[in-house]
Amino acid sequence: MTAHGRSETASCGLSVSPDRELDGPLEFDQIVVIGPLLRQFDAIAPSIYGILEKARAEKIPIAGLCTGSFVLAEAGLLEGMTACLHPYHALDFSSRFPNIPYVTDQHFIVGEGIATVPGGTSVLNYAAHVIERHLGTARTSKVMHQMSLPGSSWDIFGARQTRQKAASSNDARLKKAVSLMERTMEAGGTVPDIAKAIGISERQLDRLFRQHFDTTPKRYWLEMRLDYCRWLTLNTDRPITDVAFVGGFSDSAHFITQFKKTFGVTPGEMRKISQQ
Repeated sequence: MTAHGRSETASCGLSVSPDRELDGPLEFDQIVVIGPLLRQFDAIAPSIYGILEKARAEKIPIAGLCTGSFVLAEAGLLEGMTACLHPYHALDFSSRFPNIPYVTDQHFIVGEGIATVPGGTSVLNYAAHVIERHLGTARTSKVMHQMSLPGSSWDIFGARQTRQKAASSNDARLKKAVSLMERTMEAGGTVPDIAKAIGISERQLDRLFRQHFDTTPKRYWLEMRLDYCRWLTLNTDRPITDVAFVGGFSDSAHFITQFKKTFGVTPGEMRKISQQ
């Protein structure tokens, strides 16, 4: 759809032809706004803002990709919210919308039916979020595996939330602790090892994680390991016993119990679902 029902040319030179008119938003499950080049921003048709206002009133989820976040802000949809932007657009955004806070170190932000996504590979992460919300974890991992480029790994899908949580903090100790946890899962390290490596006491580390993540370092690390094991279960053919070992579990039975407690199914059951 385009504002005037005519073909539009994207900034890359690709011509996009609409297959229907831009009308009421009620038939859509979600609306995604692809923003223009900023020098073309003031030429946006008023009908676009009308559609967005109707969609918001009907509680239809709306996402702004790249400069689409500028469109949402102009429509008044980001009031009281924080936008997620590409660093390249941060100064332009703050100049045009000085009262709207923003971040540039996350893949996306979702709040109250409105999402902002910087663009680029962050779109894959947001796509995973939408698919997971509607179809569940198993289907999400399968789709992400099919969408990702060769060589893509847990760093694209499973680790995104782990790094986002740490990146949202300005505490270097926390970032280092999370990074060490990621790198030493298979080695079977301990929380005291992590605390010693970053030069603080175990009690200080516990306080740090409770303050930022509302959980203990031990629980956080367990969830990280289980998330990694889930990715391996769905995206590799490795035996479940190997998955448990690589994820830092020395006992397969304990691993399966923790996995089912967290995800509602055993690793074998999840793998079977994803292959259907």
